[in-house]
Amino acid sequence: MATYTKRAVQGAGTVLLMSLLAAIFAYLTKAILARKLGAADYGLFSAVFTLIIFFLFFRDLGFPQAIIKYTAQFTATKEYGKIKSVLYTAFSMQMIGSLIFAFIFYSLADFLALHYFKYPPAALFLKLFIVYIFGSVFFILSKDTLLGLQKTFLFSLGELLKNSLVFVLILLFLWLDQGILAPVYAYALVCWLLFFFFFPFLLHYYPFYKYHCEDKAAVRKQVFWFALPVFATAVGGKVIGYIDTLILTYFRPLSEVGIYNAVLPSALLFLYFGTAVGTIILPLASELWAKQDLVRLRAGVTLIYKYLLVIIVPIIAGAFAFSAYLLDFFFGPEYVVGAGALQILLAGVLLFMLAAINHNVFSAIGKPGMVTRIILLGALVNALFNLLLIPYFGMTGAALSTAASYALAFILSVHKMREIIKVQAPWGRWILLLLLGALLVVGLQQLSSLMNLNPWLEIALSLLVAVPVYGILLYLFKLIDLTEIQKNIRLLRWKE
Repeated sequence: MATYTKRAVQGAGTVLLMSLLAAIFAYLTKAILARKLGAADYGLFSAVFTLIIFFLFFRDLGFPQAIIKYTAQFTATKEYGKIKSVLYTAFSMQMIGSLIFAFIFYSLADFLALHYFKYPPAALFLKLFIVYIFGSVFFILSKDTLLGLQKTFLFSLGELLKNSLVFVLILLFLWLDQGILAPVYAYALVCWLLFFFFFPFLLHYYPFYKYHCEDKAAVRKQVFWFALPVFATAVGGKVIGYIDTLILTYFRPLSEVGIYNAVLPSALLFLYFGTAVGTIILPLASELWAKQDLVRLRAGVTLIYKYLLVIIVPIIAGAFAFSAYLLDFFFGPEYVVGAGALQILLAGVLLFMLAAINHNVFSAIGKPGMVTRIILLGALVNALFNLLLIPYFGMTGAALSTAASYALAFILSVHKMREIIKVQAPWGRWILLLLLGALLVVGLQQLSSLMNLNPWLEIALSLLVAVPVYGILLYLFKLIDLTEIQKNIRLLRWKE
């Protein structure tokens, strides 16, 4: 019999693998662009693209998450006509938003290029990205509907295909000597190509032409009441994720924007661990909450609380200790000055992994408004700190601002999780793990400094010594309890 445990492990494993592969392609793409274009041109592309995706929440309005939630819900109840009503509502609203969005950017392209980017040819980039805006509607609608239909593999394949296709297209356009236009052309085309790939699968699993829209007005109301708080959350998420680049673009040279856009994705790469777990938690937590099976829900959250950091801390510690090497290897010597900012962001990312999982649980149990309030408060802190710190400290100020907002989201989400789900945060355990992580960083740096070898050989040998020591410390401090893990896994089993 299938179990929640089996579904969670299989689903999380699939999403994690695909997410990591997608992240690798995205990271390699940024590394190639950073090296080929140089920090200034890479900064220009990053600034223009960030401006576009920052404002995409005007188009999304929280509908992608609503598609996932209500497609899954109406599939379970076999109300297939209502699924069509959900898709009709989401598509029509997103297309209206895209038309408005495209008109605004096309009209303001020359003004923004001259007064914000301070580079007149940037107007062409903004206009070309309008093609991306419309293509992304079709791609996202197809991909998210497949997740709502529990086609996890196809959904997780989406970002991998997108990032790998962008990678290939950029290489092609660079080979054709398109320079800074290479990534612009690649992103303009990618979503349309992906839509033509996913659409046949969507028709196979949900032949929408066979169904008529049911209860359109009632479904529209449901979708809007769910999507609007998610939309507000998306606004906050965009602020936290992109406002630093937008403010850097205004106050600092484009070369510094380019360096920061090598640093930021290097840190966010590690969030894929939390994202993969959170993606699978959402539908499972929604089902358990609907059945009021709080015992199993608490057991799942407790396992994550206790053991996610055990796995993540040594990974973050290694990246922290060798941040300069990583930036030099992937992006080049020009980007090594961002090592300090990378270390600050890594500390924030470590905490935000748990916050992101909490947010998925809140959304799953029908409390997206809780996430909204947490993220908006974090976004407000992030924006204020950016405005205060970036003019004086540049990308270091941007990193501090983002890390502070991540830490705030972590603290607030843990507090609310205790109130709603009654899950106690293991603060003592977390503090001990962070101390072990700091000790691991010091040990790695000291081991590396004692050697006079190739940098990557130094890293390999340092990890070879430090990781087993970390494992021994976990055992000595009783931070791993196999009996407890087995007990909670047995509790999570549920015959379907």
